[in-house]
Formats: sequence, C-alpha cells, structure tokens
Amino acid sequence: MRNLTYIESIPDYFFDLNQSNVLDHLDDMTLFFHRGESDKTILLSTMLHGNETSGLKAIQQYLKSVIDGRINDFSFLILLGNPQAFAENKRLVEGQLDRNRIWQIRGDHPDHSLAKAVVDKVIEFSLMYSVDIHNNTGKNPYFCCVNRLDKSTLGLASFFSADALFFEDPSNAFSTFMGRFCPSVTLECGVSGDELGVQKAIKFLDKATKEIGQRPFSDLKFNQNIFKSIGKFKVRPQTDINFIPRENFSQCDISSQNGAFFYNDLESFNLKLLKRGTRLGKILGPIDQIEVVGEFGEQLFDDFFVLDNTDLISTNDFYVAMVTKNVAVAKSDCFFYILKKLNLS
Repeated sequence: MRNLTYIESIPDYFFDLNQSNVLDHLDDMTLFFHRGESDKTILLSTMLHGNETSGLKAIQQYLKSVIDGRINDFSFLILLGNPQAFAENKRLVEGQLDRNRIWQIRGDHPDHSLAKAVVDKVIEFSLMYSVDIHNNTGKNPYFCCVNRLDKSTLGLASFFSADALFFEDPSNAFSTFMGRFCPSVTLECGVSGDELGVQKAIKFLDKATKEIGQRPFSDLKFNQNIFKSIGKFKVRPQTDINFIPRENFSQCDISSQNGAFFYNDLESFNLKLLKRGTRLGKILGPIDQIEVVGEFGEQLFDDFFVLDNTDLISTNDFYVAMVTKNVAVAKSDCFFYILKKLNLS
C-alpha cells in the first residue's frame, strides 16, 4: 500500500534534492509544510510527472529566499508528486497511473488513495492559491493553464506574463481539482531544465506572494491571449509514429510501411494559428490509427482534417498546443490539443 508522507517542516535536504538522490530521502508522494507568520497558506506542487525538473528547481530557489527571511508572511504546502519516476526521469513508472490524471478521487488504484490523502490534508488549510509547475515534452512557448475564467484565477495567471490555456479536459488534473478550493493555475515552463523557465516561475511566485496583501487578484487585468481546448488529436497505442522532413520528404522510404508520418516541424506551430490547408504529414494504412476527440468524447476528425490520398490536411483554421515528438507521451495522452481563441472583453 502506498502512503502519503507528510513532513511538518522543510528539512535541509529539501534544497539539495535532485534526480540522483531523491530516493535517498523520499519513498513516494510527499507533502511538506513550512509555517510562516500567517495561517494563510500557498500550495505549490511539482514532480507529478517525473521527467520534469524545472518545478523543483524553482520551488527550491524561491522557498530558500522565504526561509532566509526575505519573505516570511505566509505558510507553504509543497507537494512532490512522484519521486520514483523523478529518479528515473520518466513521466511515470510501471504500476503507476499518470499522477496528473488521478484527481477525481474515485477509483481503486493505489494512486487514487494517494490523491485522496493529499486532498484530505490540504483542505485543512486556509489556501490562498495553488500553483502546479510543469514542463512540456515538446517545444512550446511559456504559457499558463487555467481551469476557470473567473477574475481571481485570471488575475493570478496574469503574473506569469504569458498566454493562457483554459482547459476542462482532462478534468482529473491536479490544478483543476484544486480550483474547487482556491484560485489555481498550472505554469508550463518550457522543456525540462530550461533555466529561463525556472526563473520565470520564481518571478511569478515572488510577484503573486507580494500581491496577496495589496489587493485581490480579481482586481488585476489579464492582458494576454486566452485559448480554450476544444479537442485532442490522439494516436492509437498500436500505431507506428515517425517524423519526416517537410522538405525532401520524398527521399524517405515510407511507401511500403503503415503508420503515422508527421512532419518534423509541427512543434513550431504551438500556440500559433495553423491555417486551413496545412499539411501535417501522411497516414499510411487504416485511418483509425488517429482520431480527434472532443470534450464530451465526440469524434471530431472530419471537423478539422481530411485525408487526401495519404496526406493529412487541415480543413479549418485553428490553434494547437503541446505538440510533442515524445512518442510515449503522444500515445499515452495525446499528440496535441486543438484550441480556439476566446474573446472575454
């Protein structure tokens, strides 16, 4: 049985944790508490995906400044979600569920029990806001994910100074669940280890914490673009995925193969407009190797794409996010999200 570890302090080793030594100190999901001068508590989480390192670095550096006395007004809860996968630099390891997809609190898997234990503990505190820090497996601009469009959530998101993605699917992500209790956002800090992304997260935490005592988040204006996820482009687990050059692709010997052959420049479209008529690659063999699924499980392939002979071509203008060349992630979650831009003015 997996158990949540709760540590009512920040031990010295916390600031030296890395992928090489994490299992010397942590067995599994761990929640740390730092008591500040106020009972008002900020929840910071990371390591829900073990192949993402920027969140831990950002929290270590920021919390060190708090404990050293530069800022000490608030209390902090720190959730480290998957030390075992972190040690192996994997999103998850065998026997686990994706730990950013377990927060519906229903289910009989041991990871659901861990999630329930976390929620039971954190709701004991007076939460000011929640921040989950992630990396992308693909090359994306920095952006912020929000699960609500109320003024407090968008006010909190404004401190990241980047576009926002509003998502309701997956509904069992940690940040979405925490949105029931307080303003809750996810920071997407580029690829793992991106130092600029680390510093951007630290700047966010510093600005947000200073603002709490000044005025409500709802008084702040979000001035960036807001996108809404309207579908997922998914690839069946059994599909053979390859990436080929857009130019001179004819030199690739693919005619005798089955599978999905995507152009290797698709990451460059992340959070940009993908225009009607854009060719995304070639699908050889059965069309059901790929699908586009809407928020309610509806099939949307024909709304966005056509297969012309073997060419996969967009039939509408839309935005995309989180395109990844990580085949394991593309198969276990999705290849990319399909977005539309919202106008909330």
